[in-house]
Amino acid sequence: MRRVGALEVQGLSRDKKTIWEFDEFPERLNVKPIVLLQPEQGVPMEDLEGKVDFYRSRADRPGFNGFLRMSESKRGKKTVTTVVSVPGADEPPTGAEPTEAREKDATAATPHTEIQCPLLTLGRDMGFDLWVARNDRSKVWNGTTLGSLPGMVDQLPTQFNEATNRTIELIDVLWLKGNSIVAAFEVESTTSVYSGLLRMSDLLALQPNLPIDLFLVAPDDRREKVESELMRPTFKLREKPLASICGFLGFDSLTGKLKAIQNLGLASSLKPDFLQKTAEYFSDDES
Repeated sequence: MRRVGALEVQGLSRDKKTIWEFDEFPERLNVKPIVLLQPEQGVPMEDLEGKVDFYRSRADRPGFNGFLRMSESKRGKKTVTTVVSVPGADEPPTGAEPTEAREKDATAATPHTEIQCPLLTLGRDMGFDLWVARNDRSKVWNGTTLGSLPGMVDQLPTQFNEATNRTIELIDVLWLKGNSIVAAFEVESTTSVYSGLLRMSDLLALQPNLPIDLFLVAPDDRREKVESELMRPTFKLREKPLASICGFLGFDSLTGKLKAIQNLGLASSLKPDFLQKTAEYFSDDES
């Protein structure tokens, strides 16, 4: 057993998705992620004994003094575990729209895919193999399915262990050369900036000796959000602060540069670190 996150309750959920076949599931909460860890990096429960209110001693097992553990709604002799709904950190906590309005076609074009596709195309034109996040492979932009682009690989480099693969297979765009990751991009158009940065941080923690160019790509009006997230202690107190390694690329400047490169046919002559000159790197020394 491991603790892998901390959630802040935002209020009652309006989610009405079917959980029980025979009745409406009664207890639903909207929550905001405060801390999210990969399972293999979670804090073992035994390490918390005597250090937290919900686990003062082994006498608190197995419930660990959780004040919300199980719903009291019963059918027959069954007590059913409460389920909470976890939106991304930047999503509205209570959700004014009905569930049906929030559900989108998995292949629908979005600002996210609008950025992914040219990044992938540029990587291919520069001679790299490509990886797109496993859950984005069926996304389509301008009639092109991302997972079918030339140069797209089906497997990650074999040098990585299972824990690393589970982390990086959800990174939005990777440029690969042989068994090496040359550059990694997280595109955060509307979703949680924190989750993308956490994957970058996890990658560096799991493979600390690999020289990888890291970039967080987001709308220009989310610049301050990106900066504030990079200054979180979990990223700032690393041996090498993530802000000094992961550059911010605004949509406007990036799309303009990508179009110019394509129009001038410059991709094949570029070195992979050219985006470092375009990216912005934040520092807490700024006044």
